[in-house]
Amino acid sequence: MASTLRKYTDRTTFKACRSWARGMRKKRKIIRAPPRGKSMRVQYEAFVDDTPAHLETMCEFLGMNYESSMLDYLNRELHILGGNPGPLTPYVDLHGLKYLYFAREGGTHEVMDFTASTYKHVKGKVMELDHYRKTDPKKFKDERWKEELTDGQLRLFALTAGRVNRKYGYPASLDRQSSIVST
Repeated sequence: MASTLRKYTDRTTFKACRSWARGMRKKRKIIRAPPRGKSMRVQYEAFVDDTPAHLETMCEFLGMNYESSMLDYLNRELHILGGNPGPLTPYVDLHGLKYLYFAREGGTHEVMDFTASTYKHVKGKVMELDHYRKTDPKKFKDERWKEELTDGQLRLFALTAGRVNRKYGYPASLDRQSSIVST
């Protein structure tokens, strides 16, 4: 939710909370679709805290052999399937790339320039690339919400989206001491 407010400065907190909750409910339907035993829940923050253990469990679930080289993903060719391209900044810098080409929904295309400190998407969203450059990509947890959101915004999130957050194993109401939140 905080990332929505950061990217879309014209949105209200209420609208961002509702949009986040609606998106998470849609994802929950997808998650519940596979038959029992055919899906696995992995909480992002726990995965980041102990990647080798979680990756080994995931490989076992998928019937694959775990290899420690899987942890060295920055030195491999990446195939981006969507999501936030900001965390790719260290990969781009490591390989001396300046631009990445993205195919977007609806047939639109975008070339992302990683040479600047910020990037403005075709849809008007602004991304702070320097934030990602300062962060170890293997331990990336975006906790900027702790500084950016006011107490009132946190209360509004708890009222409008807290129940959805709880279904994913997070607390319904958040405080700045909390080490986990889904943004």
